[in-house]
Amino acid sequence: MKRRQSETNGESKRTRFDTRPDPTLYLDTINRNVLDFDYEKVCSVSLSDTNIYGCLVCNKYFRGRSMDSECFLHSINEDHHVFVSFDTLNFYILPENYQLDEQTASSLKDIRTLINPTYTDLVAVYQDATPKYDLNGRKYIPGFVGLNNFGVNDYANVILQCLAHVEPLRDFLLLNPSKLHKTNLAAKLSLLVRKMYSPNLFKAHISSHELIQYISTLTNKKFSLNHQSEPRDFLVWLLNALDKELTTELQTPLMSSIFQGKLRTQAGKSKFWMITLKLPPVTLFKDGARLEVPQIALEDLIKGTNYNIIKYPQILTLYIHRRDDSKKIAGVHGSNINPTIVKFNPSQLVVGGQKYELLANIVFTAGKDENYSMDESDQTHYKVQIRDSLRDQWLEMNDLKVEPIEKDLLFLNQTYLQVWGKMH
Repeated sequence: MKRRQSETNGESKRTRFDTRPDPTLYLDTINRNVLDFDYEKVCSVSLSDTNIYGCLVCNKYFRGRSMDSECFLHSINEDHHVFVSFDTLNFYILPENYQLDEQTASSLKDIRTLINPTYTDLVAVYQDATPKYDLNGRKYIPGFVGLNNFGVNDYANVILQCLAHVEPLRDFLLLNPSKLHKTNLAAKLSLLVRKMYSPNLFKAHISSHELIQYISTLTNKKFSLNHQSEPRDFLVWLLNALDKELTTELQTPLMSSIFQGKLRTQAGKSKFWMITLKLPPVTLFKDGARLEVPQIALEDLIKGTNYNIIKYPQILTLYIHRRDDSKKIAGVHGSNINPTIVKFNPSQLVVGGQKYELLANIVFTAGKDENYSMDESDQTHYKVQIRDSLRDQWLEMNDLKVEPIEKDLLFLNQTYLQVWGKMH
């Protein structure tokens, strides 16, 4: 009798929990204008990172759907009812706790696409020059969208923008999300790049928050959202980490096949991810009222190295070493940045008989920047200029700002790092 009573109570509880009203009842409460799904998938209450759901009314994340879960309590306390599972992309109504049928869920296809965009035809992605618009009518170009800067993570954003425009890596990340399920770092980078190229964004910009938070944990906060780092150091770490993960998990040496070259020095042969170019010492002086800034050709900088490259990589990365913390530059009070202008032709660079074309140019400003209210005189801010070959233009990404820039003016900035692609 006792067992029957328990079963009856359990059945009553389950029936009440599974009550299903009209499946479209709450869909008009969804607020697409607040949705972005770019943040780390962590419960905003318990900080758990398992079984996470997103509230489609307020964009907050919560754990679970059981009656004692944060997600269930949020639906009761805030009267929010529509949630999406980040694990399955299924939609649920709480507190009734039922899944939307596929016919009803089809009306939310744009939300699924926002969370996890996928591609099968890259021709459509790369050759569609028609303008795209977000929910607020702002025009954007897929692949050339701004990345949120939470304070000092511009050092990472410029590198991520560069990698998203290296064709063989970009194609692999766009086409293989299912293959990358065995990975962590590559899978998160793939998701970010797929969002960057999406023609269906709700906002004309996205955030690298989820990826950088993961990297911050992986590197014990060496690279994080809250600490300025060198883009060069971040790139070297990222290339090594991706190379190790893809080689181990997928048995593909993709990264080394794209970015790695070989050189010979007095110490012997070695592999490299990038070439470091040191600027000649400089003393600035005034010619009348004008400050004379020295210039040097990129080809001359390369010739001045003691590197003997014996294998040229598909992607040649050049780092211009400007900062010298051991001394100050005469003529510039309190500065340790060599301001020499590096002149280059974006259309062609010939190195050892190999021809390259410029894909991306990272530049920086040292000192107070208009984007910041910080008082530090040595604040450094990075931005990146990237070639849009489809529209035959160059675009400068400065945090959320994306603006055209004249090709002939690229060299006038303080170039920090360049990505060149081998011409075929």
